[in-house]
Amino acid sequence: MDQELLLRNEYQATENRTLHNQMKGPLKLNDTDRITLAEIGKRLGKKALEEIAQIVRPETILA
Repeated sequence: MDQELLLRNEYQATENRTLHNQMKGPLKLNDTDRITLAEIGKRLGKKALEEIAQIVRPETILA
């Protein structure tokens, strides 16, 4: 359970950082952001990702 909480925090921190960097216009993820979210999202798993993902759909991250 602790590992999942750490992954959730890491994922949300990445999302927040991305949102903060993009606040002045439409949200556009760069390749680094996409890769980072995908790596964390895959480790986290679909069920948990569905509960916390805010800026992209879990299906997109896991694809």
